[in-house]
Amino acid sequence: MDISRIDGSINVINPDDGSIKKRSNDPRRPIYHFSPVQGWLNDPNGLCRYNDRYHLFYQYNPTSQEWGNPYWGHASSKDLIHWMDMEISLIPQQEILGREDIRGGAYSGSAIVASGMMKIYFTRHIGDIHRTWCEEKTYTVDCEDEIHLLKEREVIHRAPDGLDQNFRDPKITKIGNTWYMLTGSRKVTSQTPCITLHTSEDLQSWTYQGIFFEESNPQYLQAECPDLFKINGHYILVVCYHNKIEPFGPKRRDVVYYIGQIQGFRFQAQHYGLLDYGKDFYAPQTFFGTDAPIMIGWNNDMAKNYIPTANGGNGTMSLPRELFLKQGFLHSFPITELNAIEMFIQQKTISNGAFTISSHGSYHFHADMKQVKTVEFKFAQSERGDIVVGYDGNQVKISIQNVPDSIKVNLQEIDVFCDRSIVEIFMNHGLFAFTRRFHAEHPVYNIAGTIQGNLSYRLGFMQSTQENPERSSV
Repeated sequence: MDISRIDGSINVINPDDGSIKKRSNDPRRPIYHFSPVQGWLNDPNGLCRYNDRYHLFYQYNPTSQEWGNPYWGHASSKDLIHWMDMEISLIPQQEILGREDIRGGAYSGSAIVASGMMKIYFTRHIGDIHRTWCEEKTYTVDCEDEIHLLKEREVIHRAPDGLDQNFRDPKITKIGNTWYMLTGSRKVTSQTPCITLHTSEDLQSWTYQGIFFEESNPQYLQAECPDLFKINGHYILVVCYHNKIEPFGPKRRDVVYYIGQIQGFRFQAQHYGLLDYGKDFYAPQTFFGTDAPIMIGWNNDMAKNYIPTANGGNGTMSLPRELFLKQGFLHSFPITELNAIEMFIQQKTISNGAFTISSHGSYHFHADMKQVKTVEFKFAQSERGDIVVGYDGNQVKISIQNVPDSIKVNLQEIDVFCDRSIVEIFMNHGLFAFTRRFHAEHPVYNIAGTIQGNLSYRLGFMQSTQENPERSSV
């Protein structure tokens, strides 16, 4: 690994001293969700299948467990479950290093495979620390061997006229013989978030085609991390939004999916919904080169409850999810390959009254809810609050460390993937998903609760993928 430049506020890492190889033994660290060797992780980037391996790039700060001028980390896998850490791919610009008044780096983007090469498209950002101004430009870089990148080339110098200076996260996809580049932005006059479109026939020159999609919901401020794919003849557009704080309550971010069609370089939405109802699933992206759309998102800890630890890694990727349409709704559910790391433990039925199921911190709990009148589960307990899921025949109520949410649903089945400090909940095989991080000093993971009715469940413990031989440190 060659890190010749690093954030000026941190000492240079010597790639030969082994410091990047230290992995925390923190018992709260997830074991089957991807996390960085150490440091900070956010958006997944450049997801693609190349040379019979899946490649996951990601926003990365190797020098701190907080956000910093981003690098691109890199991992690869044969099965989307066991990951091998690769060399750092992209690094911040030389001119921002050692500066306390400006920030920037290699922001998010995507990858495709063409002409036998992996082609990466991403945003270079530079701006003042107070966010009063910024410049965001689109770059591309090729990779011929899965590891080493060739020389970067600027593709788009600035945001098109009429758009805010925030212009980032290019997503590349091919429709017919034309390459589409979608980029997140915001219109200056109306201050409405939008997705722009550039097209190309040769991946060399790009033509601006205007606004591909504009969102009128007044609670949304900025569009970013777009994605576009097709299922059963329908186009699915996914957009991530920064929410306005006033008058819409606490600041949070939403991931919205739209089902529709493309007409004349414009996306016509016919239906929409939230891709995940928890606060900790953001910036998801689908892989280029898979038969069915498979998506990974960032588990982003909106509550900021993370507990730093020596050589820790702050941030995880969600479980890979397969996306499919059913009765007009987009479903997302963890890929079946996860079955390979699940050790079958027990399958039982519980009835009226209180119950306790012995467990530990990394498990998959599946329950048939068709004969349940009411139930309350505690999937984990801690001094900082519990993971509580209740159902009363009409809605699911979820409270994670005393932050309440609810979803109206006729619950038929529920799947809970708990991995120490992260929980992903799927209702009715992915009709609704709910992701939240869970941080505590002394968590207890026994499953307990009370029930009216009959519930059949299956509990499986998940094997570690963090120390799998394929997952070696850089």
